[in-house]
Amino acid sequence: MKKEGQQHKIQVQPSLVYLFVCVLSYISDTEFANWKYVKATVKIKYVEENSSSEKI
Repeated sequence: MKKEGQQHKIQVQPSLVYLFVCVLSYISDTEFANWKYVKATVKIKYVEENSSSEKI
């Protein structure tokens, strides 16, 4: 019985690790995309504010 339990554990772990890696990569991808988007938006707003203040 003990041996079966160990084999079952070994079978389960890789799928859990794979799932964890998939979730982690998905989160990091979306976070990175969001961060890039936020940076771009802030940059555009900053440039717009500076150019408008220069004109005035």
